[in-house]
Amino acid sequence: MKIKAVLLAFGLSMLLSTVSYAKTFTVTINDTSTKVNSVTVKVNDSSLNTAYDAYVLGGRTFVPIREISEKLGSTVNWDNATKSATIISGSDEVKLQIGSTVVYVNGQKNTISEDSIPQFAQYVKPDYATKTMVPLRFLSEALGYTVSWDQASQTASVDQFKTAAIAHDAVAAEKSNNGAATTVDKEVIEPKDSDGYRSLNELKQRERASDKELEVPEQTRRTISETIEKQGAVTVVVDPGHGGKDPGTNNDSVKEKELNLKVAKLLKPKLQSLGYEVLMTRDSDEYLTLLERAEVANENDAEIFVSIHFNYSTNSDASGIETFYADEKTVGIKAHVQKYLADAIQKELIRVTGANNRGVKNGSSYVVLNKTKTVAALTELGFVSNADEARRFEDEAYLNDLATAIANGIENYVAKYVK
Repeated sequence: MKIKAVLLAFGLSMLLSTVSYAKTFTVTINDTSTKVNSVTVKVNDSSLNTAYDAYVLGGRTFVPIREISEKLGSTVNWDNATKSATIISGSDEVKLQIGSTVVYVNGQKNTISEDSIPQFAQYVKPDYATKTMVPLRFLSEALGYTVSWDQASQTASVDQFKTAAIAHDAVAAEKSNNGAATTVDKEVIEPKDSDGYRSLNELKQRERASDKELEVPEQTRRTISETIEKQGAVTVVVDPGHGGKDPGTNNDSVKEKELNLKVAKLLKPKLQSLGYEVLMTRDSDEYLTLLERAEVANENDAEIFVSIHFNYSTNSDASGIETFYADEKTVGIKAHVQKYLADAIQKELIRVTGANNRGVKNGSSYVVLNKTKTVAALTELGFVSNADEARRFEDEAYLNDLATAIANGIENYVAKYVK
């Protein structure tokens, strides 16, 4: 019996020695002591050597920005005033901001999920240091590289060569599609989760899906209606984007989260005077997740959802207003044509303000658009990065004009499409 026990113990030890366990250590994030699991990162099969371990938190791999950028052959420019970093790799440029869901890829505004937000992490080993940590998958794929995950060895691998050309072709195709921006909902190293978030490449493939036909099995095909049948007051959900710890885009004098709320508060009474029931996703400087915003519309069976935002570009000459919708052909929870609302709002915004018309665009990857069952639109009311437009945003009368135009657009949509 003793011999068998010894042999069994030896066999178990040999088996366990082949299994890779992640090392757990503690960092401080947002003044909170947080346990994270270390992870190995490889670039083109070469290990990322850093004194401060990369880690997995909430299923996302975070890496020190300088070390990963240097390994990828990129340069990093840090702006301490805005707590933002710009990563430049050849002709590609990615801008991220600590604590913000807003990112810019080659000047195009995008969003990432809250659990992928760049963060400061305070280490105690090998010595006390604060490192800027960024989501590995998003950064790598935004620069055109492929990321894979090996669960057994707890290793994230970046391949700069296999699909760079494919990824850049996808970006080019995306830009040719009316210049529509891509929104990244989640950086997913494990398979996609129950909420159906996609990685950057998956979203690109989805947005390039055919507009001619809804590609779902015959038994699950939906009837898409142009009109909404309604008894009683129409419910409109007004969503001031960002808020709380998520500032949105900023310049020296203008904060997007504050502008969004100002316009929303001006819009609400205008809609109420027209007979609408109006719900706000937030009416103060409050942080809400993207899904929580969508749930306000879904749980209240709202007919209309409008999300209010302001834009930013690394090109300071970029200007104008644009409005996004989620294509009902590719977003399975939609039962009505979506573009009509975006068209109506955009038309009035340009008529009232005289701003540069950047058009109506397919934003099917925006969470607040693809997770709302109702007819929904997201409008970008101008660029805080454009000096002339930023000055206009400081004028309460101009913000009131924006609110008036949105109200007019909603009223025109309802008059034609709500029965």
